[in-house]
Parts: sequence; C-alpha cells; structure tokens
Amino acid sequence: MTSAGAAHSALAEPMPAAATLSVRGLSKAFGAVRVLRGLDLDAAAGGLTAVLGASGCGKTTLLRLIAGFDRAEVGTIALGERVLYDARTQLAPERRGVGVVAQEGALFPHLDVAANVGFGLSRAQRRARRKGDDRRVQELLELVGLSGLGKRHPHELSGGQQQRVALARALAPEPRLVLLDEPFDALDASLRAQVRSEVCAALRQSGATALLVTHDQEEALSLADVVAVMRDGAIVQSADPRTLYRDPLDAELARFLGDAVLLAGELGQEGAHTALGQLRTRGARAAGQRSATVMLRPEQILCDRPLAGAPRGRVAATRFYGHDATFEVDLLGESGLRILARAAGHRIPAVGEEVSLRVEGTALVLAGDLPD
Repeated sequence: MTSAGAAHSALAEPMPAAATLSVRGLSKAFGAVRVLRGLDLDAAAGGLTAVLGASGCGKTTLLRLIAGFDRAEVGTIALGERVLYDARTQLAPERRGVGVVAQEGALFPHLDVAANVGFGLSRAQRRARRKGDDRRVQELLELVGLSGLGKRHPHELSGGQQQRVALARALAPEPRLVLLDEPFDALDASLRAQVRSEVCAALRQSGATALLVTHDQEEALSLADVVAVMRDGAIVQSADPRTLYRDPLDAELARFLGDAVLLAGELGQEGAHTALGQLRTRGARAAGQRSATVMLRPEQILCDRPLAGAPRGRVAATRFYGHDATFEVDLLGESGLRILARAAGHRIPAVGEEVSLRVEGTALVLAGDLPD
C-alpha cells in the first residue's frame, strides 16, 4: 500500500466533498417479517462508521436501502443536504453518489483489473479512458496499492488484492459514501488484519464517508471511528469504540461486545458490595436503588498469590492465545460462581492453583437484573 502522502499526491482530481449520512425512522418488512423498526443512524462526514450486529438483525437490509437496491416503507435517508429517500423521493442507485463493496468483491472474471476498475468510472471518465486517458484508473490502483497489476485477471490475484480492486472500482466515480458489506469475511485469518488496514487507509485518503456492515466485534472496534450496534432491526447504542466497550447499555450488549463478568451488587454511597469485595462504580442508578448488576471486563481482574482478607479462588481452566490468556477461577465460599480473568500470556496461573483476586478500575452499574 502506498504511504498516506504518496496516495494523496496520486489523486490529481479534487476530492468529493465529504457528507454526513443521516437515516431517520427507517422501517422495512418482507411479508410478515419485520426487519427494520424505525431505525436511526448517523455516519459522520469523512469518517468510518461500523454497523455491528449478529446475523439476521437487518444489517444487509439497511445497506441495500441506503444504496437504493430496495425500497423502505417509511423513513428518510439523506446524504449531506441531498435526500436519497423519503415519502416523496426514491433516487435510483446510480444517482445517489454511493459506492458499494460487496462481501466477495463481485469482480468480472473475464475483465482484467484495469477494466474492472474502469467499469466504475463516471460517463465522462469512461469517455476520457476510451480516448486513451487512463490516469484515473492508474491513480486508483496506486491508491489501493496495486500499481502495475492492471493487466492481471481476478483469478491471478489473492483474496485481499481482489477486495482492493473492488474498493478501487467503488471509489472510481468519486462517491460521497462508500458502503462495505462484510468485505473481509471471505479472507483467511492471516490476511484479514493486513487487508483491513490497507482498505481503511485507502478509504480515508479517498475523502468519502464510509459505512462498514459487520458481525465481527474485533473488526468494528479496531477499525471504526464510531460503532453503531444493531439489534432486532434498530440501533441500540452508538458511540466511539472505547466508550462502547467500557460503557455498554445493558448486559446483553456487554456480552456481545466481548467477554464480560457480571456480578450482583448491593449499592451504597461508596460503590457496590459484590462477591469480589467492595467495588467503586460508575453509571447511573435510580433514586433509592439498593441492588444492581455490575459489569467488569476480564482484564480488570488481577490474580495474585493468596493474600489474607482478599477474595480467593481456584483456577479451573485456562486458554492460551500467545499474546494473552484467559482463565476461569472458581470463587471459594461462593458456590457455583466462576470468574473469567485475562492476563498476558506469560502470567497465566496453573490449573488447580489457588489465587487472590483484586479489581482494577471501576465497575459499571447496568440496568436490569442479573441475567441467567
């Protein structure tokens, strides 16, 4: 991939003005199945927003409605000051200024790389190319790190290279918005992180607003400026990745975003009393509330040699990942309560070892009772 400076200098033509995507009250059903339920979403101009949700929650339907491939029942979709869809407006896909990168690239196998990219050009750009002006295609190939590969065919490229060709094609007409529909799903795990990074760098250089649809929590949290979590056809929480991971709305969301330790707590002025002792807390509580579910992340739970007066447990299971490890600890004196902790890989205790547990930082007070 070219450096940011080189990629920027390669784009001789003016960048499209970045535009904010605004979706309000969007609803869609297929027969008796309600897929979207009054969904609201904002994607900041020039940023990368991820829509994260489990399979079947309506992510791809949302993307297709924004692209104009399907029609909503009610709601509005606007890109900057331009309305793409409302009760009186239904712009055709080619008039929306939206580029789409599909799950597996969807390249034309009989066309070489340059022709695949050229297929996405505007009419004026295609006319210039027919007259021998191939600069826009070459600029795009340089932007996505594929200079010199224009004569190859898709079957001669790796999966990651194919996805970068698909991105170049989507960027060819200088869209104000690029939609990415789980574009890294088909890649080998060893390639995924590298291709993600390269694609995101190219997107940021393009100047377009980007909306990534994914079910992969790591992907969303590591790449996006803002993550909007979708559940049952609606956005339940939208925030920057750190805020979302640290302060999820409820227990279900906490578990969806990663490993979570949920404990029953008795609330007091100084925090909450739990099976792990007295914890400092954050988050809203109702007036007069005496009990709550509190959340910790496993990396907040530190294991030490047994210490007098500290909560103790016995290590029941471990999972080693190299850079880090998780281990499950059965709390002594708390029948059936198992705590998940995470530590650097070289600090993993042995199964059967007795340890003391202490908590770093604060616990989040969640709404609702302790889930099963």
